[in-house]
Amino acid sequence: GDFPSSWKTISTLHNISLARNLSFNPQLASIFTADAFTSLRNLELGDTSTSGELEHLSFSDQQELVTLSLPRTKIHGEITTSLFKLPSIRHIDLSENALTGSLPREFNAAARLESFRAMFCEFEGQLPPDMNEMENLVL
Repeated sequence: GDFPSSWKTISTLHNISLARNLSFNPQLASIFTADAFTSLRNLELGDTSTSGELEHLSFSDQQELVTLSLPRTKIHGEITTSLFKLPSIRHIDLSENALTGSLPREFNAAARLESFRAMFCEFEGQLPPDMNEMENLVL
């Protein structure tokens, strides 16, 4: 199933954890749409059947997002640069997905980023040059 459409506009909805619900299978594009989940701080969908291309998403309306946890889902493609431009993002877990390409230079824009997990993905290339200057980051 997918999120009920009425959830997307609940202004007090800050945390969603539906991890390990294999029958939950939303498309990423249906989650991150304009004016949807604008107060969301934590989204945990690991071990679900969530699918879609990460590179075509815009996270511009999720300015309060602190944690994005999507390990072992069915997402694919390259990482969108808008993810690293979120002012509050601190934790990203994209492990064990079919993600490709390289980490974008905008990775360094996530100055508050504390943890980034992308184990067993298909990334290539060099790490962003200023990554070692990110004081809070633990890989």
